[in-house]
Amino acid sequence: MNDETYHLAKSIIDIKTKEVIYTPKEVSFQDILEKTSYFYKSFFNEKRNNEINFLDNKIAYLRKNSLNGFNARAYITDERSIIKLPTSNNIKTASALVHEKAHTYQSIKDINECIPSFFELLFSFKEDKSNNGLLESNINYKIKEAKKVAEYYVYCKRTNKRDLTSSKRYLNDFYDFIRLFNTYFKNKELVTKTLEDILFENEKLESLKKVIYQDGDLKNNCYNISL
Repeated sequence: MNDETYHLAKSIIDIKTKEVIYTPKEVSFQDILEKTSYFYKSFFNEKRNNEINFLDNKIAYLRKNSLNGFNARAYITDERSIIKLPTSNNIKTASALVHEKAHTYQSIKDINECIPSFFELLFSFKEDKSNNGLLESNINYKIKEAKKVAEYYVYCKRTNKRDLTSSKRYLNDFYDFIRLFNTYFKNKELVTKTLEDILFENEKLESLKKVIYQDGDLKNNCYNISL
């Protein structure tokens, strides 16, 4: 089957996962807000504090019993954003908020899962030093969610079902965020500047592709998926 996303989906399905037992550290909701704000301000070297404060002040928060773990939702308009979060006050909720905040920082026409997932995992990576197990738990969650979409995509392709646009986008964003995460540790300055320009200077999202695919296009449907 000559479909790159189909081959990507098959590669995601083949990723080995293990059960992760992790009890997240309890923190207050105020600490969650402060941690996430500090994370973004620190990432951009304190240069975008005014923009971050402005965008954060446009967010209203709702706590939902139906959400748990890293699962959260963002609803965005030009005037205001609503982020729905789990009722639990712990470090997993903070990771989820980092993800959803990134959505509120994005241009509405360029909403994607790559950049929010990158920030979410980077936050978990940094917090793992004092909350051992958070990173592994977050990686496991991201893979399991991607597997669900991958299995759906493969099933629909085999049964000739239509309308796989959102699934295709999700799977490609999943792969791109892994490449972005790995690229960041090779060239932090370039990734930081590129993300800064996309989020705060109206740089086109395509510029991110040039950063994470510097080694050329994918060949022979060979996907290197590793974190």
